[in-house]
Amino acid sequence: MIGSMDPRRTGPGAGRGAGGAAGLQAPGPWWPVLILALALLAACGVQAGREGAGEAGMPDFEARVVRVPLEGGFWGLVADDGRRFDPGALPRELQQEGLRVRVRAEPLGGVAGIRMWGTPVRVLEISPLP
Repeated sequence: MIGSMDPRRTGPGAGRGAGGAAGLQAPGPWWPVLILALALLAACGVQAGREGAGEAGMPDFEARVVRVPLEGGFWGLVADDGRRFDPGALPRELQQEGLRVRVRAEPLGGVAGIRMWGTPVRVLEISPLP
């Protein structure tokens, strides 16, 4: 009987119904092909996202330094196209409201912060514009 608690069954999964512990079965001979296909898809996605980008994976941009009055206040960057970036910390000499800067940065993927403002980035180079 499927799903019954057959007293004759012993060993792992006994008394748990059909399919053992979680209804899972050992993978078939196709699983290495599936893993390879997923890895190739992931690699293609990463490569496609880097087209036209600088060394760090995102193009250089010009931005304005802003003081964000959230969570006690911090410095952020607003790019000319309106995108917002959270650089973490800026050098003291660049902490000037409205200062125009040229930035080379890389996104910090997978980073969760409490600020909830802008895309977290690691600034590789930053310089004031004339």
